[in-house]
Amino acid sequence: MLKPLTYMNLSGEALASFARKKGVAPEEILVIHDEIALPLGQIRLKQSGGAGGHNGLRSVINSLGTTDFCRLRLGIGGTPPGIELSTYVLANFLSEEEGAVVKMIEDAVACCRQVLDAGFAKTMTSVNRRKPRAGDALSSGQTPTSE
Repeated sequence: MLKPLTYMNLSGEALASFARKKGVAPEEILVIHDEIALPLGQIRLKQSGGAGGHNGLRSVINSLGTTDFCRLRLGIGGTPPGIELSTYVLANFLSEEEGAVVKMIEDAVACCRQVLDAGFAKTMTSVNRRKPRAGDALSSGQTPTSE
């Protein structure tokens, strides 16, 4: 597990340096990141892809030289009207969102353990198939999306 001490927008440099030193191939990496395209509390696994406007992912892609790494996307909900994206993603969660955030973190930890035990592909099938449960918190009035 690696938590870069750099700014998020430069996190790829630390990751790529560590991966080279330890001989870790990009496809063996699981990057955990926030995702505004998912409702608050929802998690999804993704095998590869672009940055989608995420500066941290852009840094990882540029530093690794590939988009072929795994991602665990943590839903933080879309940007509320009238609020700048950077302000939104750097702000604290609202007190009424804390339960959903705690549950999402617990789900993310369980997901990471499952990836280690069962492999990425099997875990992705399991995790991404789950439907949001009644009572799961959603941010900004969003409804669950299918991917």
